[in-house]
Amino acid sequence: MKRLTETARNKGQLPFLFKTLCAGKALPLQIHPHKKLAEEMYKDDPEDLPDDNHKPEIGLALSEFWAFASFRPMQVIRDSVRRVFELREIMGKEEAEEFMQGEVSEDKLRSAVSKILQRGKDDEAAKLLVISLAKKCKAQGDAALGVNGDEGKEDQGLAQVFGMLNDDYEGDLGAFVCTFFMNLYKLQPGEAISVEAAGIHAWFRGDCIECMANSDNVLNSAFTEISQDDLDLFNKNFLAPTQTPADQHRVPSRLFKRGESGHTTRYFTPFDEFDMLRIQLGPNEKETHQPIEGPSVFLVEGGSGRVQVGETELELKAGVVALILAGKEAIFTADADDSGMQIYRCFAE
Repeated sequence: MKRLTETARNKGQLPFLFKTLCAGKALPLQIHPHKKLAEEMYKDDPEDLPDDNHKPEIGLALSEFWAFASFRPMQVIRDSVRRVFELREIMGKEEAEEFMQGEVSEDKLRSAVSKILQRGKDDEAAKLLVISLAKKCKAQGDAALGVNGDEGKEDQGLAQVFGMLNDDYEGDLGAFVCTFFMNLYKLQPGEAISVEAAGIHAWFRGDCIECMANSDNVLNSAFTEISQDDLDLFNKNFLAPTQTPADQHRVPSRLFKRGESGHTTRYFTPFDEFDMLRIQLGPNEKETHQPIEGPSVFLVEGGSGRVQVGETELELKAGVVALILAGKEAIFTADADDSGMQIYRCFAE
């Protein structure tokens, strides 16, 4: 923890980035390179790459928020391959047969996903298969995926998802990867998920607060223009766990002990660079945060009020963003109207 605050002081920069994000359609299917890869990429091309850091992140839902992250259990994916003709065609018959048999392995999963994404780069016939299945999904619902009662119950609702992805990016093979290979998280406001460096993910629908390690490195693979170099690096480096528990990426939360009035929730990320606070104040309510031993940034998401830090008082309203230096007590007070105030604060210590 000392390393993070010293980095902020010595380099004059925060160890994290903090922003709001609104996904009206699927955002790129991507990874952020792990530290070793980021350092290698930067060393090879320092003029075109922004930095040499990794970028683990969290998304904290402001609205109902849908996100794809990591992979479903291998047996669930295999069941989808068995039932969905178009998926077997996209994979290739031999690849599909090999995928269905033998030991579960990360190499097998990475190979299947990589070949689908590579076909999406330049295979027009494969794109037509996406469009064809999307039409079937809209006409037949989940029956188009072989779902019938308990048969295929893990894929219930995925016909709608596949159709939505094709509406967003017609013919993009990322629809096959996201729908049939990846976990789909449906978060309610106040819930959060984390994605480790090199973790495959795509935000799908809704609004969130996003916080991540301080880096702009990204490798995209679908739902945007893709360079072959980026796709090659993506395919070699994305994490491919074969037995991801359904809730593995959910971020635990509980009351913030240094919030004196009990109006603050702390989200415990699995990363060194940052944690997140959510402050919810009713009209005229106050919350005092005892000093945090690292830098922090807060965003007012709704309502109005004020914050006092030492001798300084700042008026607050939706959209205000401010920095609080390390070691400072902060007193947040909502105005006496009907809306109260909602604030998100990201910090490192």
